[in-house]
Amino acid sequence: MKKYIPSALILLFLVLAAITYFAASNPVLALVFAICAVLVWAFAPSGLGHSPGPAGDVDPKEVKNYRKEHPGSTVADAVRATRKK
Repeated sequence: MKKYIPSALILLFLVLAAITYFAASNPVLALVFAICAVLVWAFAPSGLGHSPGPAGDVDPKEVKNYRKEHPGSTVADAVRATRKK
């Protein structure tokens, strides 16, 4: 449930920006809501993506070997797979 809060806030701010711009004809306040949506997106703890995180504890040779064994995999897939070991 907690992981949906940033997405819900982004959607809420974008809807508020659209309503404020079109219904209330207030572009300045709409811009403020839009900037809030961008800030939530930029600073959300999850990043709202599927990034594997810092790769400092991953051996590059293992990642390379994994990608050779699994030709369709991405670097992020290889990092996740080699971290689980």
